[in-house]
Amino acid sequence: MQDSSGRGAQIALAVGKQCVFAGRVVEDFTERERMMTLGNIQTMCWSERIKFGKHFRVAIPSGLISEAGQKVIVDYLYEHTNLPCPCHSIWDWHAQVKGKGEYVGSFAKRIAKYYYQMYRIKLNSNLLGAIGSMVSQYTVKHNKYIFDFTNCFNWDAGDFGDYESCFWTCRQEAKLKLEKHGVLAIRFFKTTINDHLNGRARAWIHRTEKYLIAFNSYGEELSSVARILAHWLGVSYRRIRLSNNGSDHGLIWINGGHGYIIGPESEINGINEIDLHIESDVACCRCLELFDGICPRFMMGTGPMCKACFAECFTICNWCDEVYGIGDLHKVFFWLAGVCRVERFVCEDCRNEHFIQCDNCKEWYSSEFMVTIDGREICDECRAR
Repeated sequence: MQDSSGRGAQIALAVGKQCVFAGRVVEDFTERERMMTLGNIQTMCWSERIKFGKHFRVAIPSGLISEAGQKVIVDYLYEHTNLPCPCHSIWDWHAQVKGKGEYVGSFAKRIAKYYYQMYRIKLNSNLLGAIGSMVSQYTVKHNKYIFDFTNCFNWDAGDFGDYESCFWTCRQEAKLKLEKHGVLAIRFFKTTINDHLNGRARAWIHRTEKYLIAFNSYGEELSSVARILAHWLGVSYRRIRLSNNGSDHGLIWINGGHGYIIGPESEINGINEIDLHIESDVACCRCLELFDGICPRFMMGTGPMCKACFAECFTICNWCDEVYGIGDLHKVFFWLAGVCRVERFVCEDCRNEHFIQCDNCKEWYSSEFMVTIDGREICDECRAR
């Protein structure tokens, strides 16, 4: 991407080196060159650095504690203190912080200072030692990355670590909405023995004039994606609450209800929550009426279906949650929490696997209802008659 003046390309050519990497042109910015460009980036539309059709390579300092490690540490501290950790958006989750400031040094030293200043509690040496071990275990060591940007989401599920993404299954319409609203994908690659590039991770990138928003990362932790982008662009990043039209579980599903904002500190400081406001209305493939797209049912070979039409055409097995046509389910009985008998409808496979047919009344019951008499399976009701 660049404007008509070619300003983005001029900066790239002036400060970058191009090299052939795995048969592709890769733009390589060293740390010294990256720092030299910061003044120019602050005076231009800094997002012009994002271009299509190229792979970029960046090496950044290791030492960030992974999101999994952050959760383990937060849970451990709360379990042993009953007091919350500092907010993700303001706390530096690196193993070591150098320089001057209120919180510098090792993570254990910084967190001990925080708890004393905030709560007047001294964390004991055993607890701090355990925290130090967690930091060592969960600190990210990998620090060289190859990535590109695209606005065409035509790869197969799993090509970039996203086997579990609902945007390739029940929310395929969402990809079209993202493309329409200018959302990009950042895709990460690994090299093979033959120096070819294979996909390994991706995340969505929503662009504004002042900052980027990263969300829904697969194959690479979202915090790492934000850190890589912030380092590459020479800006800051912070964790935020993220939604779309007031929801994080609509057509545009937001994993975990959070994302990361990436931009100049002067622009992102104080922002803790953002709504993407991406249009999520979709047309029902049966009645053609528009609906809000929240939790639509996508039927294979047809498309999104509103709740009313879905209820008229399909039903869901109460055991496996798979979708079946009306009339394809079978009535069964089982005990709910061992207290009362309930009637449910299940598919034929679930009925045959989890329930037993009474040889007298021919109804199907869970095993709690059944007894064997003279080799015949009899339900409680038939036995009592």
